[in-house]
Amino acid sequence: MKQNKYKLLLRLIAITSLTAFSSNVLATSIINNSSQPVTISNGLVTGGATSTIQPGNSFDIPSTWGDSQHLYARILANNTPICVTQYGVSKLPTTENQQVTTELECTSYNGPTPTPTPIPSPTPVPSPSPSGVRIYGNGTWVYDAQFLDGPDGAAYTKAGLWSSNLNSYNIGARKLSKITQFFTYGGDLEMYCRGSGEADLSEACTSKNMLVNYYPPSFYNTSLTLAKLGDSGYSSSAIYKLSADKVSSNTNAKVQIIPIVDGRLDNPASSDYLSAMNRMTQSEAQLLADNVARIYCADNSVSGVQFDLEPFDFSKSGQQYFYIQIAKDFAGQNKDSKGNDKFNCKNEEHPAGRSFSVFTFPSKVNQNLVQSLNSYNNGYVICSLYDLPDNAPVGPVNSPANYYNLVLQEINKAINSDAYFQLGIPAAASVHEYESLNGKATGYKQLDYVKAAIKAINDSGVRANPRFLGIAVWGWSKYMSYPPHSTNVYSPSYPPSDVLQYLQQNM
Repeated sequence: MKQNKYKLLLRLIAITSLTAFSSNVLATSIINNSSQPVTISNGLVTGGATSTIQPGNSFDIPSTWGDSQHLYARILANNTPICVTQYGVSKLPTTENQQVTTELECTSYNGPTPTPTPIPSPTPVPSPSPSGVRIYGNGTWVYDAQFLDGPDGAAYTKAGLWSSNLNSYNIGARKLSKITQFFTYGGDLEMYCRGSGEADLSEACTSKNMLVNYYPPSFYNTSLTLAKLGDSGYSSSAIYKLSADKVSSNTNAKVQIIPIVDGRLDNPASSDYLSAMNRMTQSEAQLLADNVARIYCADNSVSGVQFDLEPFDFSKSGQQYFYIQIAKDFAGQNKDSKGNDKFNCKNEEHPAGRSFSVFTFPSKVNQNLVQSLNSYNNGYVICSLYDLPDNAPVGPVNSPANYYNLVLQEINKAINSDAYFQLGIPAAASVHEYESLNGKATGYKQLDYVKAAIKAINDSGVRANPRFLGIAVWGWSKYMSYPPHSTNVYSPSYPPSDVLQYLQQNM
């Protein structure tokens, strides 16, 4: 597109170190030498504050709009995006100056810099909720499944498999580095309706065909037995809580139990038990949420529930209805005819109810989700800072230097999302951050990734954000294999001793 009538000139001045781990603050300026106003906003978020750069003026891009290598901006001339390079926005290098020509093409440029336009006022950050269920704390994922026949064999659960490891960690950790939230495996959801579980698409969902597998052996599903599965999610919650409370005088840590409820909504038909969640009617989604609340709120050792139902997509009406109802139920606001909490989520042990969280990437967080999380002040997001970038194909391993920059981008997206959030880091192997795959070493150590993640967290300034709820540590399991239950094994499957020692003093 050519616009000979106008001449637009942009200049980028980067005063940052070229090294990936630089702690310098970025100061990149854009100059408008055209005869028309130019608007600019953060390219990492939608709906953010916009600044207008008048002709002859400049604008300093905040460092939170990118990392040490690139900044992402949404630049408009005549309401038309210009210099679009990646992700539908302008991906601007911090290592060279840029200009936009009369043809609205970005090229290298050197020139003078006028006085910058003020940075747009950020969206006000809400104060932390006084409800008491969204509290600051570090967490970790623990999986008690043992695979006696190898990683591709059947799982058999032994409750409390990692309890001594976690207690030992907390004994040696400084106050701010203690792990006070145990994400124990709490079972899964299974649906035998609306096309899932080999059911017909027309089959309605009821309490009898939507299963919540937490108590032994399950909820309504009598085909599952302890002999096949081992201990239940309920048993894991109980053992970890009792173990942590027993040594609390030594650890100085009050531990919360937050079971994980997982499931895949995109499995092939032969193993699909949850895709119906996207197709549920409002009443069916509310019924499933009520089933979940009835099950987990009956266990007083449970402070909240983490939902790892993937792919997470709040644009799907079934997921929307489900999480909106979960927020209401967990807050104790689903009343019976006498005005009592139907599911005892709010009681003497839990006077503010229970929390809930969703595990996803910051790019999946939108304002509708934030509204539902805040509707009863009990919801938050656990943002993945591993398996980066989002939607990357399985295979390539990240270098720690590249990983640092990817983490900064994700943190900045989380900061700009308006949600309360924790940040998950890879203390054990993930599919893009690992030490070895099937015994073949990458040359990187898990400690390298952990140090890069902590540095990015510190450099971003996120610790001062009142919506930041702590760090979540991935993870403890006998095998880290992908695809799940395969012989494709990533290592380490749990945090090595050098990682734990580092986190004890630096998390």
